[in-house]
Amino acid sequence: MKKSLSLLAGILLMAQAAYAANALPTVKTFTVPTSAVSPIPVSSFIATDTDGTVTGYMITESSSKPSASASGWSVSPLTSYTTTKTGSVTLYAWAKDNAAGVSAAKSATTTIVSGHTHNQSDVVGLAASLAAKADAKALADGLAAKADVIHNHDALYQKKYGNVAVVAQTGGDYSDPYTAMANVSTWCNNGSPCLLKIMPGVYDIGTNIIPMASNVDIEGAGVGTTKIVGGFSYYIVGNTEIRAISIEGAISMQYIGDTSFKNVRIAPPADQGTAIWSNFTRGVVTIADSEIVASSEGINEWHYEYMPSLNIINSKITAGFAAVTRGGITSVTGSELTASVALLGNNAIVKNSVIKGGLNSGSFTMVNTQFLGGVSAGAAKCLNVYDADYNLITCQ
Repeated sequence: MKKSLSLLAGILLMAQAAYAANALPTVKTFTVPTSAVSPIPVSSFIATDTDGTVTGYMITESSSKPSASASGWSVSPLTSYTTTKTGSVTLYAWAKDNAAGVSAAKSATTTIVSGHTHNQSDVVGLAASLAAKADAKALADGLAAKADVIHNHDALYQKKYGNVAVVAQTGGDYSDPYTAMANVSTWCNNGSPCLLKIMPGVYDIGTNIIPMASNVDIEGAGVGTTKIVGGFSYYIVGNTEIRAISIEGAISMQYIGDTSFKNVRIAPPADQGTAIWSNFTRGVVTIADSEIVASSEGINEWHYEYMPSLNIINSKITAGFAAVTRGGITSVTGSELTASVALLGNNAIVKNSVIKGGLNSGSFTMVNTQFLGGVSAGAAKCLNVYDADYNLITCQ
């Protein structure tokens, strides 16, 4: 009796193995959008086999089963299909296994929509459809009268430019500048000049710090119109510019190349102290047509020996302690510096400006400038320099 049962069990196992070897794979799901342009995206393509080995996937426009050796099989599920047809198209999904078995087809239908240029027959057809579905005879006649109509969707949708990303509260590529710059490699070709355009609004990035990148400019819609609440970080970058924007946060720079700030207002919270902090800076930094307000220092350059020059042009810096602290060459033109110490540790040339504060530990040359302070250390040369009452003063 036991021997008979063992024999029966063996026969069953052999039958199951033969069934598994001969069973065909099955396409479980195959879906495409109800309408699309070619290539048609495939939303889902899942196939299974009894032994778990599906070795090929294919999509055709014919209901005839392809052979396992036919060309066009893919080792992974297809994610799109290209057709030359228009209108309604039925697609058939197939799968094959390692035993050269080919599944039954699973079909899905989509409608191929045309492009954006319409000729006379397209417009006439649209007019006829409108007239048939609604009382729109006047509109249909007007459309049908057109010999040829070509419309431009740039009038309806935002035009896309290469190496440009837009930050906007609605309708942009990104909704905040931190995310845009954190993903700069996805929209800016490495080494190419790129632009991040920030539309009007207040963008509070919380504790995040916007990472700057080489050859990328950031442009707002104007001081007070575009405002970023948060700071920026520059690390081994160069050839950058920030313009037309308000920044309520501190800026940290290390090992940077040429950098400029134009038509900006930088005013970090009082507890952050310094507006622009720089370390091992090796490029020319330019502040033009801008305003900096800080509780401690407007600009502090720590290792100044690497910095070729700092240019302050038509700008205003107001600070609690020092407007500019550094030991490199500083050029101040048409600007106003207000602080307990206006220039600390500078080799500065000041022209056509107003200095409201002292000069300390440096070499200073002032021309055509109002000077409301004293020289506590260092040497100063003055030409046509005057006090609050416009009396000429000498600095030597």
